[in-house]
Amino acid sequence: MGLRLIRQKSNSPNVLNTDDARMVRYAYGGYNGYIKNRGTECSYEIAGNIFKITSGVLVLQGWEVEIDSNGWSLSVDSLTKYYSVYLEVNLATDTAEIKSIYDTVGVPSVESGDDLTRTINGIARIVLYTFKSSGSIIENVVKKIYAIDYTINCIATINKRLDEMGFKQASLKNGEIALETIWNDADSPILTVEKMAKFAILKDLSVATKNIMGISIGTTGSGSTFRSYLSAINGDITFLPRYLWPITKIYAIGFIKVWYISGSNQYAQEQLHVNITIETDGRVYATPTDDSTRQTLVSANSNRPVYIEISNIGWDIN
Repeated sequence: MGLRLIRQKSNSPNVLNTDDARMVRYAYGGYNGYIKNRGTECSYEIAGNIFKITSGVLVLQGWEVEIDSNGWSLSVDSLTKYYSVYLEVNLATDTAEIKSIYDTVGVPSVESGDDLTRTINGIARIVLYTFKSSGSIIENVVKKIYAIDYTINCIATINKRLDEMGFKQASLKNGEIALETIWNDADSPILTVEKMAKFAILKDLSVATKNIMGISIGTTGSGSTFRSYLSAINGDITFLPRYLWPITKIYAIGFIKVWYISGSNQYAQEQLHVNITIETDGRVYATPTDDSTRQTLVSANSNRPVYIEISNIGWDIN
């Protein structure tokens, strides 16, 4: 029928080593490397002119190869040579060996060979170490083989990286971005930043203060005409978390809503421009523009709060 149930109950096993290797390869997510916490994790030792790989289990395309406590050794001579030490699995002979090649100019490359799932009698290789020897001295050792991580750890790392890249929204209500103390009496504050990959957008920033909160009021004029102007807006509005910091300082124009005198003791709300700056350390603050320093303004209080609003500022992040 062309169909075989692997690991079926029978007196004579019908599971081939290729079946097990394929299963192991899928179980390890297709990764090659060494098994964590087995033996000495295929570390190395140098004793004079001898390079030694110590115990552990290596995995190449699902084929597991164990190095016992005796390890694997290579002796070098006094000539200057660059070595590549590699594992080779040969399915034509059902053998595995650790081999080495050298070059006198630079580290030689090693062909990876066949895909052992497709070529069941093929040969595959993976580099374990590279190093240089000169005058019987071994130096510049680089371990090229890595531990195979558990799938659950890989997924956790991916999720963490996605969060760092900003595939989520941060806002006041989830506590990720907070107003600074000077603005914490704001009525119904809105502060929302969205981040996608390496780009962030300050979608909404709307804060209102009932007190002066660092807003300086200067006065000019005489008699019944009392004129004042907005000279400064002091104090940071918020600090963005580290993963939202811009690469360069960001400047944008927002709006400030203040009360101004229209005639004798008459008040109305005026919307003026305000500079919004986002520093590379995440600090967000506002400063007056020229057109907001020549108005007849009134000090902010509980009846006449000052509003700062801005939306849709975008920037590149680190």
